[in-house]
Amino acid sequence: MDAVAADNSTVHIDTLLDALNNYVKVPERKTDAPLRLPISGIYKIKGVGDVLAGRVEQGIVKPGDEVIFMPTHTAANKCEGKVFTVEMHHKRVDKAGPGDNVGMTSRAWTRATCPALAMS
Repeated sequence: MDAVAADNSTVHIDTLLDALNNYVKVPERKTDAPLRLPISGIYKIKGVGDVLAGRVEQGIVKPGDEVIFMPTHTAANKCEGKVFTVEMHHKRVDKAGPGDNVGMTSRAWTRATCPALAMS
């Protein structure tokens, strides 16, 4: 963007959009890597159950996926589940990838077998 200075000379002004486009790079999004989705919160929704919320760091999550919850999951203490639904901004989606903030319902995990999740 050009502007005219007080002495009638032309001055180029970088706009915020120019600066973002020229200097800020989108981080690498690994969609083919194993799923990593740190759980930031668990919310009890009446009629739905527990909704696990977090941001996908790598990989893809979709309904029907079998997941394990680390670091709680061990051979002696299975902390795993199956993703039932995935939502973004209160709308169901078929899948979510890196950078997406999601809420998901998962079956099979319990507060007894996954105490770290229960404390989130």
